[in-house]
Amino acid sequence: MGGYPARMDKLMEIAREHDIKGIEDVAQSAGGTFKGKMLGSFGDLGCFSLDSYKVIATGEGGVTTTDDEWLYTRAQSYHDTAACWRPDRYHKERREGELFCGENYRMNEMGAAVGLAQLRKLDWITESTRRNYAQLHEEIKLPSFARWMEPSDPDGACGYNSYLIFEKPELMQKACEAKIGLTGHAAGGGVGARDWHIYKYWEHILEQKSASSDGCPFKCPHVGDNLPQYSPDMCPQTLDIVSRMVFIQAGFDSTEEDISLRAKKVNEGLAAMR
Repeated sequence: MGGYPARMDKLMEIAREHDIKGIEDVAQSAGGTFKGKMLGSFGDLGCFSLDSYKVIATGEGGVTTTDDEWLYTRAQSYHDTAACWRPDRYHKERREGELFCGENYRMNEMGAAVGLAQLRKLDWITESTRRNYAQLHEEIKLPSFARWMEPSDPDGACGYNSYLIFEKPELMQKACEAKIGLTGHAAGGGVGARDWHIYKYWEHILEQKSASSDGCPFKCPHVGDNLPQYSPDMCPQTLDIVSRMVFIQAGFDSTEEDISLRAKKVNEGLAAMR
């Protein structure tokens, strides 16, 4: 999330231990790395978003990466109305599971062209945001009641976001209300709009809402008695963290002067809270 890499080695160890596929969500971390390896190359599949507010964007759409030809074929078929993008698309299926009814999530040619142009800029974008990230961390002087959230690999973070953790939720709220460039999440009565990245607001799952009259996928026969007991407070540690967390954004186009002014504003605001 926010350009911070997860502990992909540990996550993939768990996946391998239980013989399950690892689908790596890299929606907000294009260009990031973990221990020198590009994010999106750890899982069996890597999924990147190219929405308008991601690291690079085409307006809508995304990218899926894999080194598994079978998964590549199935992903192609699913996203392109089962059009069967195979070595011989008109041949009978080579093995069970190759042919099935897919959906239509194709990116148009114009979006793809924009995406290729954006991809060529990705290294430059990441270098710029990491430079701004380092400057922010150097110039902002944190009080005793706040600390930086350290990425699992500081060298691999994308750098367009820097996260702070306060000791108490009320300090986070006070910092956000001071309008000094800090943005918080609306968890547990926090500051800001309802954030769909936080499970607490997923009423469609918590209340098992369905588009079908039979309640699928919550009441499908294959679910049986294995459905988790969903509730808004089922992950208290998560809610505690996001209720104390804020972030500062620094885009690739921010100048050194921009970053210094931002750091000065944050320093003055936090100093007034001592």
